[in-house]
Amino acid sequence: MKGLPNAIAAHGQAFLLNTDFRVWLDYPRLIAEDLGSLFADSTPILTLEVADQLDVFYNPPKDVPRGSGSGAPVVDWEIDADLIYAAFRQAYGIDLLVADLHWHEFKALFDALPDDTLMVRVIQWRSYKGSDKDMLELKNTWALPEKLTEEEQQAVDEFNELFG
Repeated sequence: MKGLPNAIAAHGQAFLLNTDFRVWLDYPRLIAEDLGSLFADSTPILTLEVADQLDVFYNPPKDVPRGSGSGAPVVDWEIDADLIYAAFRQAYGIDLLVADLHWHEFKALFDALPDDTLMVRVIQWRSYKGSDKDMLELKNTWALPEKLTEEEQQAVDEFNELFG
């Protein structure tokens, strides 16, 4: 898409990115396991400079104030895939299975989803901080599963290798 960034600069050179939103939905895994998928041509060695530039592309800074969140995730691209798909169909008429969207375009549309989509309501429930019993029940019902630390995941993997 014209006008949106399609490269990062690191080590004095530009590296073209694969800007398809589907790739960037899997960014946390790809940066650790399949860096090449993030790039359209040559893949740089993962250095702190490259990682910083990729992080900025993945989560570009915004001038619009967004409030201060607790830091706890309220969206999981994989777990919430059906809600995200339905929200885009409802709000924009976009079929994400066939859509050709740049990551930044996808993020802008996602961030602007209207309140009448279930995805936005789920985000509101997950981030609720009050004491209303009904809202707390919704928060618990829609809560994301807790992620294991790297050490905990390694222990689970070792257990599964031995006894799985």
